[in-house]
Amino acid sequence: MKQYGIDTAALQRFNPTGGEGPIRDAVTAKVRSAAEAIGVKFYVMYDVSGWTNMQSEIKNDWLNKMSAYASSPAYARQNGKPVVAIWGFGFSDANHPWDAATASTS
Repeated sequence: MKQYGIDTAALQRFNPTGGEGPIRDAVTAKVRSAAEAIGVKFYVMYDVSGWTNMQSEIKNDWLNKMSAYASSPAYARQNGKPVVAIWGFGFSDANHPWDAATASTS
């Protein structure tokens, strides 16, 4: 990545509460290690596609697992705060049934 001028990568995190949760956690650890080793930044991007309980589960996942990765010197920050993205709003299909109000509530 660094060789080609890419300085930051988003780690797309799908619903970690299902059967693939441990695999998703392991991938996060590998991304952190790789980013630290090669001198690039990374951040977590939650993909809410098809994730019905995403509001409470994202908050729980960030507070109990992912926020630990924000202590890495390779974790991206904006104005001193860790970057976290949420992808999947703004569509009008059954896999993305949320409106704008859902995106603005916690």
